[in-house]
Amino acid sequence: MKMFDSLVRSVLVYGVEIWGWKEYAEMEAVQEKYLRWMLGLRKETPGYIVREECKREKLRVYTGKRAVKYDERLKEREECRILYECWKEKKRKQGRNITRVDKDIMKDWDTHEWK
Repeated sequence: MKMFDSLVRSVLVYGVEIWGWKEYAEMEAVQEKYLRWMLGLRKETPGYIVREECKREKLRVYTGKRAVKYDERLKEREECRILYECWKEKKRKQGRNITRVDKDIMKDWDTHEWK
């Protein structure tokens, strides 16, 4: 598992903080194929059983956690107004509903007095 995490997953989720939260079937398929191969199971075995047996979560969960951490770290970067503007534009272009965390970040940044 450590080999998968360090060699494969790191490549699959590179830049997830930027490209977002979406679930990509191809990424999940790579993980499930590896887990089936490691356990010696047939490809007909359902993915949720394979993940449960290995105590693994979907990559979507992992990528979501990383994206949330990035958004929260962005809130702490008061000195970088341009980074905030880029983040705000990314959210707008994605057409995604703005979450509670997003609203808190925007409120804090918009009320900040810039020098």
